[in-house]
Amino acid sequence: MAELRSSLVGSWSLVSYETRRADGGDGMTAHPFGDAPIGLFIFDADGNYSVQLTNPADSGASTASWGTYDVDEEGVLFILAPIGGTSQPQLSPGGKTTRRVTLNGNGTATFRPPVTTVDGVEIQGYITWKKVSGSSLPS
Repeated sequence: MAELRSSLVGSWSLVSYETRRADGGDGMTAHPFGDAPIGLFIFDADGNYSVQLTNPADSGASTASWGTYDVDEEGVLFILAPIGGTSQPQLSPGGKTTRRVTLNGNGTATFRPPVTTVDGVEIQGYITWKKVSGSSLPS
């Protein structure tokens, strides 16, 4: 079954991006691209992707990446293999990174990058996207 792969194909508009403590504790919630970020994530059926995120209130806060992706249906995640266009070391050409996926059932999905450690505290990112083109998401 290729439910996740077929659900990803299309264009996604950024709804929100926040980071929180991975243990669910209080404090350390942040919005790396501001309170009203703008972004677009495109997956094609041939395994190529392009993503751009920006903070419209801060012209220096933006990132972009493009390359190929693969899907782990059992793990409910996708693996990005960038070939260019990024300032983030984990998305540098030749590297790979994952995003766990939650299909929220309302036309949105939340992508979770790997947990990072900031000041000795594990932090989880939550990047929510709304499907704007392509096949509809399963309910």
